[in-house]
Amino acid sequence: WSRFNLEYYKDLDVADVDAAYENDGWRHHHDDPYDVNRFVGGQAPGPQAQQQQRDPAGRFFGGGGLRQRPPRSTENRHRPKLLTSFVAVDDLAAQTARSSGMALTWAQRDGMLFASGDSPLLRAWDARAEQLAGSWPVQSSSCVTCLAHHGSDGGGNLVFAGFGDGSLGLVDTRTKGNPAAKFGKEHDAWIVHVSAYDVSPRRQLVSACLDGDARFWDFRHLKQSLHTINVQSSTMTNLVAHETAPLLASGSHNQFVKFMARDGRQLNIIRYHDGFLGQRIGPVSSLAFHPSKLLAAAGSTDSIVGIYAC
Repeated sequence: WSRFNLEYYKDLDVADVDAAYENDGWRHHHDDPYDVNRFVGGQAPGPQAQQQQRDPAGRFFGGGGLRQRPPRSTENRHRPKLLTSFVAVDDLAAQTARSSGMALTWAQRDGMLFASGDSPLLRAWDARAEQLAGSWPVQSSSCVTCLAHHGSDGGGNLVFAGFGDGSLGLVDTRTKGNPAAKFGKEHDAWIVHVSAYDVSPRRQLVSACLDGDARFWDFRHLKQSLHTINVQSSTMTNLVAHETAPLLASGSHNQFVKFMARDGRQLNIIRYHDGFLGQRIGPVSSLAFHPSKLLAAAGSTDSIVGIYAC
């Protein structure tokens, strides 16, 4: 599985490399999950899914394919209704082995969808008005691999970007047309994750790369990271940080999921699925934390999704 979201409403959104989308319900006490909805969204390598929290039935679904078509229902009980569709990144470069496809992040408070990827621009789309709200040059010869948004009560909107060469970028969306400010060339490999969160008394950014290290940054001093955690020695395919709890989770092609505290303490390593003679989990391709609960979901290349209590 390429991307998925673990949501407030006991739903799990799953998207794979063939642009297939599934919305699965789940319950506690080891009940079996049940298929809520499923459709094929079109030619979209490396798809991503985003949920609108104010409308639990609303989803954004996007991928690297330039051509998009209305979703069609497959074996679902409730046919999905297409609200709108558009090309978010019209100058996306052709897919190659070193391409990131399209990167998305959703700003809930402002109803803005930020999109980039193998493109020279970061674009902001106003979901309410259904029009382009702004664009900013990323000023990098490398592709954008991931995006993260942070909004403050004072009206500030910051978008952080990770790049394929290990660098990081920052865009203040209050400025119109100003290029992304590059900072923190401390990673030496492809950035697999960036996320921003508030930790009193400072606001922090966490970034992670394929080499297995994660770095923490203070918003006010981005020239140098606060500290570094060596998460794993093997190739790290994904890392996620919990929005409210001091937890990190990382995944590897070496078929394990590691849970850590933000100070670097290892909490657990999962290599096998539950049950008698549980099979080995596959190479991990995607991870997600629940926004508020201590739950995590891990997807692997064998098409199995595991949900874990932290």
